[in-house]
Amino acid sequence: MSANVLRRARLLLPVLVLVVALVLPASAQASGPVHVVQRGENLYRIAMRYGTTVQAIARANGIRNPNLIYVGQRLIIPGGGYHPPAPGCPCIHTVRRGETLIQIAWRYGTTVQWLTQANHLWNPNYIWAGQRLCVPCGGGGGPYHPPCGVIHVVQRGETLSSIARHYGTCVQKIAAANHLTNPNYIWAGQRLAIPCN
Repeated sequence: MSANVLRRARLLLPVLVLVVALVLPASAQASGPVHVVQRGENLYRIAMRYGTTVQAIARANGIRNPNLIYVGQRLIIPGGGYHPPAPGCPCIHTVRRGETLIQIAWRYGTTVQWLTQANHLWNPNYIWAGQRLCVPCGGGGGPYHPPCGVIHVVQRGETLSSIARHYGTCVQKIAAANHLTNPNYIWAGQRLAIPCN
């Protein structure tokens, strides 16, 4: 091989590396959580959800037109603001459809600010069904003692028995406090007063 060919190969090598880096899918170059695009989503909503920008997601995934994404597309989320609860978190709450951070804070006797900081939430107004949040279990990480004298909004699938268990009381006390003639009949959205023992 002549010296001229070797010199050309050395000059072309950096260009070849650059071309390969540009041609490889962004998923091979970037790391971060993966989001599967759902019906009705756009890059703006996805960026809000993860605390990043449209431009960062587009760049990480080699998307030339941020308005063109499709259902089922897998997107790498670079530097996302969403962090699942740490493995050491003693109590986890899975967000239900329709819940807000204010409701969750109230339910666990804490503040929106505490939940936002503990879960590294970029936007406290944006949580989603199925999201897992670290919540306080009570003083010093001990057992959680739910508040009494509060109003509980019944969620789909809940029973009076499960609600009573959650608040550390009994079905009869909740039924009496709410004048329920049939404790087996409650419905999603019903507001129940939780009596103190």
